[in-house]
Amino acid sequence: MRQAGQERILVVGAHPDDADFGAGGTVALWTDSGAVVTYLVATDGQEGGPDRVRDGRRLAQVRRLEQRAAAAALGVSDVRFLGGLDGRLTPSHELVAGIAAAMARLRPHRVVTHSPERDWGRIKTSHPDHLATGDAVLRALFQGAGHIVRRSTEWGHCSGVASSIETVWMFGSPTPNTFIDFTELAPRKAAALSAHASQVGLLGDLFQLVQARGRRTAAAAGFGPDVLMEAFNVVRVD
Repeated sequence: MRQAGQERILVVGAHPDDADFGAGGTVALWTDSGAVVTYLVATDGQEGGPDRVRDGRRLAQVRRLEQRAAAAALGVSDVRFLGGLDGRLTPSHELVAGIAAAMARLRPHRVVTHSPERDWGRIKTSHPDHLATGDAVLRALFQGAGHIVRRSTEWGHCSGVASSIETVWMFGSPTPNTFIDFTELAPRKAAALSAHASQVGLLGDLFQLVQARGRRTAAAAGFGPDVLMEAFNVVRVD
């Protein structure tokens, strides 16, 4: 039986910074408890940033460095990239196989990713790359990912992809059912976001932003004004 402090968690985001915005406080809580967290980023975010940044290859390199620094602020040292094209993700064979391979190698107990459901109440959270990544994660779990990986010489033989995974936690969901209190860890989340310097220059005080969003999430779930929450739709894999 798995014991406390030995949990392995895989966080799959579409772009550098997605995991930190969506689940940074929760990730810090988990790493502080002894969990081993790995980030898997589907793209290098080469289309992000202000208009003055026009060299996509250089920006991709910058964003990889920023993501590693942000992850470190949350206690995550293992950051991996799949190299997909920002703005062009689909739940393709290649994306599903890459995610499935990571699942098979890391054997996580918990997977965290984007919700594949479009949120009509906050449409900005439903970036097509986010939806595609969430969909690809679920395909890797449920739609023959083991067979896909076995056929790919690039990724090697990886059977039993989903056997270790107990739950999937989806942020950006229009129907969250789980709320995590990260009030004491808000400075850590703000520090992680500040590492994404190419992206956050126009967002103002990041600590205030983290507090405002956390309070709004908490209020929507019926919690008091002094609590900061992150929201997830958590589903069991059984």
